[in-house]
Amino acid sequence: MKRQLMMVLFMLMISVVLVACGGDANDAVGEDVSEDAVEEAVEDEATDEASDEGEATDVAAAEEIYQKACATCHGKELSGASGPDLRALDLDQDEVADIAVNGHGTMPAGLVEEDEAQVVAEWILSQ
Repeated sequence: MKRQLMMVLFMLMISVVLVACGGDANDAVGEDVSEDAVEEAVEDEATDEASDEGEATDVAAAEEIYQKACATCHGKELSGASGPDLRALDLDQDEVADIAVNGHGTMPAGLVEEDEAQVVAEWILSQ
């Protein structure tokens, strides 16, 4: 009886440790990017368009979006992993943004929101 109790307590302890170290299910793919980063990037893009000085992407926000939503499959350097290499795409910004929102082939839809997609698409094509 004592041995069974010890075994149950040991298993319970192991379970607690594994759950505590497991992290959030959203860590790998599709984690929401901070709203402030997206809002800042979108505002910067709108400001740049309004001032006719060109579309300058907030690089930090774009990189944050890419790292959280895309890097798992496309690699930290855009060179590809389970997803294709993004360094030499033959697509325009709207096409890249559309794929980021709606998916393509085995890539699932919904990894980024529409406003995030435009920001990250511009950044990807500038790399």
